Amino acid sequence: MALATLCMACMDATSKYLVARYPAPFVVWIRYALQTLVLVAVLAPRMRGRLVATRSLSLQIVRSVTLVATSLLLVAAFRAMPLADATAISFAAPSIVTILAIALLGERVTMARVASVVAGFAGVVLIVRPGTDVFRGAALLPLIAATTTAAYQVLTRKLAGDDTRAMLFYSSAVGAVILSLFLPWRGFAHDFGAGDVVAMAALGLLAIAGHFLFIRALQLAPASGMASITYVQLVFATLIGLVVFGDFPDALTLVGMAVILASGVFLTWYERRRSGAPVVSPVRAATAASPTRAPPAAGD
Repeated sequence: MALATLCMACMDATSKYLVARYPAPFVVWIRYALQTLVLVAVLAPRMRGRLVATRSLSLQIVRSVTLVATSLLLVAAFRAMPLADATAISFAAPSIVTILAIALLGERVTMARVASVVAGFAGVVLIVRPGTDVFRGAALLPLIAATTTAAYQVLTRKLAGDDTRAMLFYSSAVGAVILSLFLPWRGFAHDFGAGDVVAMAALGLLAIAGHFLFIRALQLAPASGMASITYVQLVFATLIGLVVFGDFPDALTLVGMAVILASGVFLTWYERRRSGAPVVSPVRAATAASPTRAPPAAGD
């Protein structure tokens, strides 16, 4: 999961580089199209029909759509915001999931859940600071992306019994087909420089590596155990933003990031403890699982 977050941070940085030159839908389409072509070339000759085998085609499609929505929202945000800021706001997902679970599923309201939600959104407010010159309307994009990210993670866990490679293929192919319907390459003329071509190729490869590792992590260990590790992406995004783009969060933004991180980790720990599951190290849980063991069934 830690390696997956590093790939995701590098992929986001590459997207930010490209979206300064090309429209956001085109950048996202390039990622999914290249990713699909590579997967078909590498996996189809060996897997054949198993590449599209799934327990639930409808869930695979819905899951893939949530990922496409997340990609479009975040890439659009990267055009107007620093990488670390957009990444931090998108990590409000646990707070949003908690609100939806209470409002729509009738889950119990506890002081710990309320405190975590309030802290998470307080961190977002510290970053975006509505009503000040710091506020950007684009900050709403990663906030919406936090919701679609949460849906993607839940659906990935529900489909954990499917082959990792098939899940990766569906994520890519559905995204490529949906975006192709909108012809994102039309409406602009541009000469592709060598650097841009390399960046586009890297975008597809980073997406493959990141989502493969992400899916595999959720197959080897419970999502609740992996959730806290995903926050490492905040660190990677901050460092990459500083080195590549010269952006470094100000003091209030750093405080906001710390508050979001603390609220998310606390909520993960609390839900694990409340469910009665042993609170063990997520890293140990992931590494203890044998890589040759069959992936857990959905809901296990």
